[in-house]
Amino acid sequence: MSYDIHVTERVAYAPFFGYMGAASVQIFTVLGAAYGTGIIGIYGLVVAMVLKSKVTSATEGYTLDKNEMKMSFSNE
Repeated sequence: MSYDIHVTERVAYAPFFGYMGAASVQIFTVLGAAYGTGIIGIYGLVVAMVLKSKVTSATEGYTLDKNEMKMSFSNE
């Protein structure tokens, strides 16, 4: 009996967490910019756009592991 763990990791909600991570980056940097300096919000927008561009659909192989690697800024 073989067990393919890569098939079970492709869950439909993995891209949701990818987009929520990019949104949280943008939200927290804008909140920090409101408290401190205004230029920090622009950096958060750039980081959120870079993270959002790497999110694909679950059928194209986007897994929870790729999501966690992307949010920790490590290479895939």
